[in-house]
Amino acid sequence: MPEGVKPGDKLQATTPSGVKVKLVVPDGAEPGMNLTFSLPKTTSPQETQAAIKLQSISRGRKARKQAAGTLPRPAGPPPGSDPALEAAATKLQSSFRGHTARNEQQEASRLQWMEYYRQPHVAEFERALELAVSPAEEGEIKAAQAAYVEEEGRRLKWLAHYLETGNLRDAEKLVVTSLEEAKLLRAQAVAANAPCACIGESKATIEERRAAKFTEAIKAYDWVTAEALMMGPDDLADLEDSKLRVELMETAKLKGDFDQAHSYAITSDEQRLIEDYRAGVREAVDYIATQTDDAIESAAVKVQARIRGATVRKQAETASMEKAAVKVQKTFRGHTERDVQEEKRRVTWLKWHVDQAEYEQAAELAISKEERDMIDGAKKAKQGGPFGWCRCCGATPLPEDERKAKFVSSVRAYDWDGAFALAKTDEERQDVEDSKNRVQWMQHYSALGQYAEALKLAILDEEKEAIENLRGFSTNHKDIGTLYFLFGL
Repeated sequence: MPEGVKPGDKLQATTPSGVKVKLVVPDGAEPGMNLTFSLPKTTSPQETQAAIKLQSISRGRKARKQAAGTLPRPAGPPPGSDPALEAAATKLQSSFRGHTARNEQQEASRLQWMEYYRQPHVAEFERALELAVSPAEEGEIKAAQAAYVEEEGRRLKWLAHYLETGNLRDAEKLVVTSLEEAKLLRAQAVAANAPCACIGESKATIEERRAAKFTEAIKAYDWVTAEALMMGPDDLADLEDSKLRVELMETAKLKGDFDQAHSYAITSDEQRLIEDYRAGVREAVDYIATQTDDAIESAAVKVQARIRGATVRKQAETASMEKAAVKVQKTFRGHTERDVQEEKRRVTWLKWHVDQAEYEQAAELAISKEERDMIDGAKKAKQGGPFGWCRCCGATPLPEDERKAKFVSSVRAYDWDGAFALAKTDEERQDVEDSKNRVQWMQHYSALGQYAEALKLAILDEEKEAIENLRGFSTNHKDIGTLYFLFGL
């Protein structure tokens, strides 16, 4: 017997056979007790008539309710109703409907943002996963991420290939980021200086655009883009000097030496940022001066808590990024391994077609200038004629003496792309790689103030003079040299 039922009450129950019965709770029954009863084996005519009457009453009530629904609703409230209760009920229903509508809007917004983050041109899959609420949605996002990683790896590979082989028109179609745009612009500038320049724009126009982009990157402290755009020792010196100047300016500003920071600033934006920082420091000092020791201590604790919180969040974000990077690298390594196998098969078939004098089939498999030159050379050699023509305009190549002179000049000017384009033998290509590595380490030691090590790697008089000038600058400015050493600038 359920709770709240007492003797004399009527209960409704359904038997295992599906028969619905009503029974009266007997005297002495208490909640929790089991009540037993028996059913008659047959139904009497009186009971049958009673059931018919009940069904008729139920159908009549249902019909009257349907008929009442078609009648117009009176304008005023029904007699005996309470206007306050009616208003409360209306407000409750309105709140519930508003809550339901807001939930529907939030769900639609969630789906829209999740779809936006998983788009290839956005590629913020971690944010999309944060919005996913079901395994199916997570699976779709991860599948989109895997497809994006594979496609992005393929795009970057072909972009690097086109830039390396001088196919700048196709490279331009694959450029997405500002850094890639800078690399393309530099490649165009290098191509404009080549003996065979077929890129459409004049050398002066391209150089003007490159120099403007280089200057913009320096002003924006975008050192990576500036490195991609620099050409020659002058640009390198400008980049290194700008890095050192900005680091010293920021260090002086953080130490509160605003006059020294202003001496390093060369743009109006830098001057304004220093003054804004000075004003913020003064405001903080004035505020602290008006506070009691307890308030200052409380503020310090609060600041320390914020710093620790920011540190923890940064560590968590770094760990999350490392996990994501490992996953991306794993996917990319699998894709790379498949590409390596396909590359081996491609090279094998290319050589076989050349050996069989099937030059058209071999040309379909060639993807680099060296391979195309090799095919043309084999074809010309078989025909007994001269070979080695420029593939874009049909002009004869440079004489060997002039080519070697331009090659040496490009290496001495740190024009690695130009040097690679002029290199003819494996020894010359290795010479370019060794020179590039030597210059990078020489610049690295110079940036760290290890001038003796840098001088060991210098082989040109210009390089030695530049290192000695940098050593003299650091010696004459002792404060700068101290900061240079302490902060690793």
